Amino acid sequence: DTSVSAADLVTFTTEVSSSTPGTITGTVQIKSDGNNVGSPGPLSAGPPFKAFPATRCITVGTHTITAVYSGDSNYATSTGTMLGSQSVVKPSKVLVDDSFAGSADCADVGTTALLDAGEPIFARNAFATVTDGQVGVTPTGIVYVNAGTYAENVSVPAGQTLELQGDVVINGDLALNGTLNVGTHTLTLNGAVSGTGTLTSAAAGTVNYNQSSDGQDVLAAN
Repeated sequence: DTSVSAADLVTFTTEVSSSTPGTITGTVQIKSDGNNVGSPGPLSAGPPFKAFPATRCITVGTHTITAVYSGDSNYATSTGTMLGSQSVVKPSKVLVDDSFAGSADCADVGTTALLDAGEPIFARNAFATVTDGQVGVTPTGIVYVNAGTYAENVSVPAGQTLELQGDVVINGDLALNGTLNVGTHTLTLNGAVSGTGTLTSAAAGTVNYNQSSDGQDVLAAN
């Protein structure tokens, strides 16, 4: 068994051989539980005749991986199954941006969309809503939120962190039992605020409460 994080680039090493001598050409397509993932990889000049298809498109969970050789004018198509299984776990960091709505699954959503430390973002760890980002990350992970307006109720569980990467408006209620780091940005809350979590802000950061809440004393920015 092997395990990777969602959106990691997984490269499979495959080899096609035959008891009949000759040059084998064609491609190898990787399938996860019978469904194509990624693009076919071309066979290299051999022997040995190898292909290295790569994909970011395997969903969270445990999967059976097969490699399907396309065949060519001299050799028939064939299928092989990877020993063990491929496990994919949720990432520890994801990015939320309201412009990600409608992004194609597994697509690169842009080199300008980066996590901290300049890590590129792909659709497997990029989400259009805060709620979807929270579902897509590990329970103790970090949800980075780009500047935007999010019309949703947000509940941050204990152990999870929301970190703003721009000015954010939440048009909904906030239940904060984890950590919300405003940093130097502006957070505008247009809903009820509750919870016993931690709301932190740098000196230049601002939190605007636009609805009275019993939780304001607890959630006062540090």
